Amino acid sequence: MNILHLNPELNIACGVSRVIFQITSHKHPELNHSVLCFGGDGINKFSEKNLNVQVLKRKNIIQSYLYHIFKIIMFCKKNNIEVIHSHHRYFDFLTYFISKFISVRTIMTVHSKAYDKKFLSYFSDKFIAVSETINKHLQINFGIDKKKIIVINNYVTNENIAFTNKEILLRQLNIKKGNLIVTYIGRFDKEKGVDILLKSIAKMKIKNVHFLFVGSGEEREFINSQVKRNNLPVTIVNSSRRIADYYMLSDIIILPSRVDSFPLVMVECGYFKKAFIGSEVDGIKEFIRNGIDGILFELEDFEGLTKSIIYLYENEKIRTKLSENLNKKVMSHYLFKDNFDKYLKLYQYP
Repeated sequence: MNILHLNPELNIACGVSRVIFQITSHKHPELNHSVLCFGGDGINKFSEKNLNVQVLKRKNIIQSYLYHIFKIIMFCKKNNIEVIHSHHRYFDFLTYFISKFISVRTIMTVHSKAYDKKFLSYFSDKFIAVSETINKHLQINFGIDKKKIIVINNYVTNENIAFTNKEILLRQLNIKKGNLIVTYIGRFDKEKGVDILLKSIAKMKIKNVHFLFVGSGEEREFINSQVKRNNLPVTIVNSSRRIADYYMLSDIIILPSRVDSFPLVMVECGYFKKAFIGSEVDGIKEFIRNGIDGILFELEDFEGLTKSIIYLYENEKIRTKLSENLNKKVMSHYLFKDNFDKYLKLYQYP
C-alpha cells in the first residue's frame, strides 16, 4: 500500500515532523511511504532513511491551490498512491478536491486545535485525534461524526541512541558544569508560551540554573532581545539532528504552552527519564498527573512556573521520583512499536 504524507514543513524540533518520521521510517512489508512538504531543516533526516521526500514550491494564494492540487495529483498517479495522510488543514482542504479527480482514501491527523475557517476544514474520510481533547474539539466545534474519528496519541520510538559526550556539549554551549539545566524544545511562538517562560526566568534569583531553548520560529528575535536586555542565563540553539543530546543534557523539560493537544515532547521527556513541568492545558493535563509524574502550573501563571522550577531545583529526590514515574508510564504504554497497529488498521480500512 502506497501512502502519501502531506505537511507544510519538516523540522527537527517540531513534534509533528517527528511523528511523521516515526510513521514513515517504521518498516512494514505492506506499507510504502512518501512525503511532500514545502521545506524544513529535517528533510535530510528523512532522506537518510531512503524515504521519498519531495519539496513543493510556494506561490501566491490562488496559484498555490491550483499548483499544489496539480502537483499532488501528478505525484499520486506516478507513485500509485492509495492513501493520502494529511497533517495540516491546508492539505486536508486540497485533498478534498484531489479525491474528486483520482481514487484515493483520505486521512487527516489533527495535531492541534483550530476554531476558524470552519467551512474550509476537515473533509477527510477518517480523522486521527492525538488526544481526547482533540476528539471532543472536532465533535463539538466542527460537528465531525465520532465514527470518523480514532484517537491515537503521540508515541516515542524506542531505539539505541549514541549521545555526544556531556562535557563536550557543556563546553560547546558555554554552560558551567554542575548547573541545573532546564530545557524548552519546540516552536518559538506565542502559542507555545515562550514569553511565559522568559517572564519566569527573569523572576528567578537562583545562580546555578541554566536554560536551553531548542528550536526555531517567529519568536526567535523576541527571545534574543529579552535574553540580552535582562541578561538571562539562556542559551538558544537551532534545531539539531541530534536533538536527543539536549534531552540527555537536561534535568528538567518545560512546556509553558497556551494550547497543546498532546505534545510529543512530554512523552519523549518520559522516555529519557527527565522531570517535566507543563501548563495545565489540553493534552498536557490529560497525560500528566500533577505531583505524580510531573508538575502542572496554571495557564499564564509565570510566577507559578517559577515556583515549580525552584521546587524541583531544591528537591532532587522528588525530581528523580517524578522522572522515574513518567518513564515507567511511557515505557509501558507509549512506545511507537507497541502502538503501530493502530495506524496499520486505519490505513487498511476500506
